[in-house]
Amino acid sequence: MKKLFLLLFLIIPVHAQMGDINNRYLLAQSYEQAGEIKKAKEIYEELFRIQPQNPSFFSSLNNALVALKDFDKSIELLNQRIKTYPQEINLYGMLGCSYFLSGNEKEAGDIWLNTAKSLSKNESSFRVIANYALSVRAFDYAINLFKEAKNFYNNLALNYDLANLLMITMNYKDAAEEYAEIISKDPNQIYSVEARLQPYLAKEDVVK
Repeated sequence: MKKLFLLLFLIIPVHAQMGDINNRYLLAQSYEQAGEIKKAKEIYEELFRIQPQNPSFFSSLNNALVALKDFDKSIELLNQRIKTYPQEINLYGMLGCSYFLSGNEKEAGDIWLNTAKSLSKNESSFRVIANYALSVRAFDYAINLFKEAKNFYNNLALNYDLANLLMITMNYKDAAEEYAEIISKDPNQIYSVEARLQPYLAKEDVVK
């Protein structure tokens, strides 16, 4: 019985602390949703100090810093995280975004490209990084990533991704060449290519 009371004595404060942490996190999220980002950031900082290994606290803190345009602190936070998790590709994607939004586009592009090449396990690695570039509307860098991926992997999905992105950015000539390459690799793709082109064929510049 004494052992049971001792065990309860040790467990109850831990559960109470966890409950308080969760409540603080919910409070920070409510502040964030209400547009009070600075208040949310202060709580996220507090929670991250308590549990630096918690990915949710880390991600929320970085998002708050970016929302506040405090890109220097975001970059510092991400670089520290990368030291602990050097193989986590998403961290480099986020780091590139912070550099890009801070105005240092070249550094962002270098980080994205070098990461995709060095941590590449398959074509999805390039796609993950390209999606980060697209999230900050860095279209040229995303296009470059897909082009680079084609040098490593012979996958029609990459051709389609690149062609679609080129169409969206109105690089119609390059997109047409990409679709032509798809058909040359696999003539059976002609119907899929036609279906993808159909929505654009009402535009005169696309037809040309």
